[in-house]
Amino acid sequence: MLKIPNKNIPLKTLVLSTLLASFSTIVYADTFDRTVIATGGESIAMGSNTLAYTIGQPFIATPSSESPQIGFWAGQIPLPPPCEESPEFCKTPCEESPELTFIGLKNSYEVGKTMELSLQACLNVDSFHRVDLWVVLQMPDGSFLYMTPLPLTPFSPAPQAFQASLETLDTTYQLLQLTLPPGLGGDYTFYAAFIEEGKNPITDGLTVLRSELAVANTVLSNR
Repeated sequence: MLKIPNKNIPLKTLVLSTLLASFSTIVYADTFDRTVIATGGESIAMGSNTLAYTIGQPFIATPSSESPQIGFWAGQIPLPPPCEESPEFCKTPCEESPELTFIGLKNSYEVGKTMELSLQACLNVDSFHRVDLWVVLQMPDGSFLYMTPLPLTPFSPAPQAFQASLETLDTTYQLLQLTLPPGLGGDYTFYAAFIEEGKNPITDGLTVLRSELAVANTVLSNR
């Protein structure tokens, strides 16, 4: 049995001498059956082992019936929080059901207020099933305007896709940021949907839809 003199010996010397004398096994603190949490140099009983350790320093575990074991303290990797506590850690791609969600639009606006509208889009399809993204605005008189990819002409009366030939997508589009002038009062409705690539939902019907229809409503005041 290894005897350690009853006087202060540098830790490195103690570790080296123990290794050479007993051919002990290199182990790590996280291989023990119990979790060890320490704030400084201490000793702790773990079953039949006595663990002497300091965080970031070598430790010595002395079993009752085996040679001393020497190793180094290995910090535990924290487990991710449960989904119910932090849903952002459990976000999964929308492979089975493409998703579109309008965000930011209020129920009503007065003249001089700023209207903001964004669209969250999530999509994951293969190259053989690409889709187009259509965004449509229904005016108070029932007519439709179609959002275009051109910043200088964001809306057009001609039916067209906002984004074309999409395959994988996880982004948020800022559609509108507008300070409302007088004379635009009325009910407005926004629609968004993924459409089969190259198809026109106005002429081809709703069978070309490849997602649920996202809808957002607002009322603009003339005052």
